[in-house]
Amino acid sequence: MKTRVFLIFAFSFNLIFSQGIGIWKNYTDMKVVNKSFRNGDEIWSATEGGLFKFNSATEEYEFFTKSEGLSSQVLTAIDYSGNNIWIGANDGMINIYNIETNQFDRIVDIFTSDKSKKQINDIVINGNRVYLSSDFGISIISESSFAFEETVTKFGTFPSDTKVNSVSIINKIYVATEQGIAVQKDGAVNLSFPDSWETFNSSDFGASNINKIIDHQGELFAASDNGLFVFRNNNWSSDSFDGQIVKDIYSSDADIYVALTNSLVQYNPSNSQSNILFENNSLELNQIFSIEGSNISVSTSQGLMFYSNSQNLITPPGPELNRFISVTVDNDGNLWSASGTNELVGGFYKFDGADWTNYTTTNYSDLPTNAYHKIYAADDNSIYIANFGRGITKLKDGNFDVFNAFNTDLEGISNDPDFVVINDMAEDSQGNIWFVNFWSTNAKPLSLLTQENEVLNFSVNSPRIDSDDNINLLAIDRFDNKWFAVTQGATGLFYFNENGTFDVTSDDNSGRITTSLGLNSNTITAIAVDQRSDIWVGTNEGVNIINVLNEVDFRVNSTSAIPIRQQTINCITVDPINQKWVGTTEGVFVMSSDGFEIIEQYTSTNSPLPSNDIKSIAFDENKGIAYIGTDFGLSSVTTSSVKPQSSFTDLFVYPNPLNLSNGQNTELVIDGLVKNSSVKILTTSGVLVRDIESFEGRIAIWDGRNNNGDLVSTGIYIIVAFDEDATNVSKSKVAVFNQ
Repeated sequence: MKTRVFLIFAFSFNLIFSQGIGIWKNYTDMKVVNKSFRNGDEIWSATEGGLFKFNSATEEYEFFTKSEGLSSQVLTAIDYSGNNIWIGANDGMINIYNIETNQFDRIVDIFTSDKSKKQINDIVINGNRVYLSSDFGISIISESSFAFEETVTKFGTFPSDTKVNSVSIINKIYVATEQGIAVQKDGAVNLSFPDSWETFNSSDFGASNINKIIDHQGELFAASDNGLFVFRNNNWSSDSFDGQIVKDIYSSDADIYVALTNSLVQYNPSNSQSNILFENNSLELNQIFSIEGSNISVSTSQGLMFYSNSQNLITPPGPELNRFISVTVDNDGNLWSASGTNELVGGFYKFDGADWTNYTTTNYSDLPTNAYHKIYAADDNSIYIANFGRGITKLKDGNFDVFNAFNTDLEGISNDPDFVVINDMAEDSQGNIWFVNFWSTNAKPLSLLTQENEVLNFSVNSPRIDSDDNINLLAIDRFDNKWFAVTQGATGLFYFNENGTFDVTSDDNSGRITTSLGLNSNTITAIAVDQRSDIWVGTNEGVNIINVLNEVDFRVNSTSAIPIRQQTINCITVDPINQKWVGTTEGVFVMSSDGFEIIEQYTSTNSPLPSNDIKSIAFDENKGIAYIGTDFGLSSVTTSSVKPQSSFTDLFVYPNPLNLSNGQNTELVIDGLVKNSSVKILTTSGVLVRDIESFEGRIAIWDGRNNNGDLVSTGIYIIVAFDEDATNVSKSKVAVFNQ
């Protein structure tokens, strides 16, 4: 499959280079197709994860998300005119994509309005007018100037801000709403005046919601949540499909094609004959968007369905769902994600940089359920996935091992001991996997999976954790202290160390840290261990940092991470240069290693993030890629935070040449450093031009300026990097143009 990516640069970034630093990419599930249109072999679809184009002749895809220029990703309406594709979203945002220039324009008036509900439900282009059906009425926009001509929020006797599902232009305007049908009166010009509309209350003719109105051979038909209605003798009356939800209707020759929730029906109104063409209770039909001869094209909950004597379902490649509530990266650079606690759908997914693999009970019968809500990649590339109710699953070399109440001593919740909820996992210094049991009946909330696949369970007695205490989160420091949270009961941050003796309890060390010892809050929402083995503790009132001096000596630093003290913390991840990526309900904060400075804040406004409510963050340390998970898809951003090399090889510098002309703010990437490198920029005669601040990672940045802050002159410059002992040195050079 061909996937074309249009690069869009985030508004607040300084690091944008030819090698991709500062470049964002979004990944979404686009199989839930809400609306589509066909133009020859090309089909354009508005989905729950963005926009895609599918070429039915070549079976090639092109995908568009916020990282390609869309303003929103949950798309609900689409239509086209000439070179422009009009796209509506659930938040009221309107994008116009020009297929010649590959550029997006946007209209923000509805998005920024004071309306509480703003979803665009349908778009119809007629002449030079674009009719937008929304959750509060209809808006009419000039197709050429993008200017609003009129907005109608009151139709006759219907309540103000009535939701409009669709508009049909049949000599005059017919409006399908949640209240019934509104029809433009003959000669009415001022559409925003309520008396310009004749209304038919749906409750008067047996429906409660009208989805669409069509003209079929001179008669009007309406699709509703209670069947198909026809307009005769100035009244709407039931025609067929009583008691069924008619999602969409399409007129073709003598027949009306009807999309019910799970079936496609060919219906002839003249003789009331119906022919079920297709039926599938696991597939929801959303829209019939094209009929050409015997070929019928339908937007569905599982992609595009093409029907011609038989059904052919085309599902766009991608993750199983748009939920990325837990993410991790293995040593090969594969991204793994868990989807949540739904037993019926989701499972977990893997992305290798090109293709997605979805692990569900449908694809892999060894999995107990699809309710996988936490995921962890161990050092040996084993993947551990926590199941909501069925313990923990280990995936190694393509083989599954499931550990639960049926084959181990794990005990679950009190009213169903077989229902074992594992809430988090972490690896100790010996390669053992520890995990926390949410609500263990035997009051042994901490468990260990040895390298021999043996499960051992531990009590925590000082202070005691009982069977009705809710256990969540887990991190292990370099002294093998296990840090976890109790979120119901004796709330706070707990630590436990068995001192390497699994069968001896007398030397166990445990304790609890609360607000009385300096925590901002006892409501713990995230725990991370940084490269100095400090413990970063996220709460609903910001972050605390605990300095771990040894196995038993801890210092709670309540003054650190002040800049985000008022934030609700969802997750914390440490990057290769010890910066902290903090996911909150208001976006991502990148913090300095000590927590005193906000280096960057990414939100859905200043970046392609699909949501500000960040659920998870993971880092590919070898590539410097941060993966950010939300409930609306996954984002990645390539950074300069890359794991340093163990020893110097050749430095790689780019762009080379470095062009500082015409006021360009181009910066040089110096790649190939070891930990704590120092970098000097010299002229060819050996004069020092610039000292670069030491970086802990593999990459340093030069902004083309000398130590006085002035841009350097045109010439050749020598780059010298050396380690902290000055015993290992590497060199390179760069040509600089500054005219």
